[in-house]
Amino acid sequence: TERNSYGSSRLGRNSHKVDLYTALDENPVNTVLGEKYYELTNHLGNVLAVINDIKYPIEDNGNVSYFEVHLVSISDYAPFGVQLDGRTVSSSDYRYGMNSQEKVDEISGSGNHYTATHWEYDPRLGRRWNQDPKPNPTIISPKIIFRSQLNSVLTLSRFI
Repeated sequence: TERNSYGSSRLGRNSHKVDLYTALDENPVNTVLGEKYYELTNHLGNVLAVINDIKYPIEDNGNVSYFEVHLVSISDYAPFGVQLDGRTVSSSDYRYGMNSQEKVDEISGSGNHYTATHWEYDPRLGRRWNQDPKPNPTIISPKIIFRSQLNSVLTLSRFI
C-alpha cells in the first residue's frame, strides 16, 4: 500500500507494508530502507528529483566522510511539462512528475501523459484531452457587458 506524506503539499510517499487485518501500528524504528520516497520540487510544483531513505557511506582513508543519497529519478521539464531528453533519468518506482501530477506511461510513452482527478494532459501538445465544459447561455459574461457599454459610448460620441 502507498501512503502519501504531506506538508503544505505532497512531500513523498511511504510504501511500507502494513497488515490491514491486525492493524498494527508502524514502528518507525523497524522500517525497511528503500520504502520511503521524498520529492524535491521547484516553485512550480515540478518534481525535479526523487530520493529515498537509503544512504551510502563514502569513505576516506577508512573513515566515513559523508553519505550520499540514492536517487530514484531525475527530471527536467520544458514548457508545458514535457520531459527533456538527456536531462531525465526516470524510474518506474515513482510515478509523479510535472506539477506533482501522476504520470501514465502506458498511453503515450514515458513522461508524455499526465492524469488528475478530472482531466488527462498531453505535455507534448500542451493541452488536455478532455474538452472544457460547454458554455451556459444563461450566464452573462462580463465581456458582453463591457462590449455593450463600449458600443453605447461610441454611439453617443458620434452625436457630440
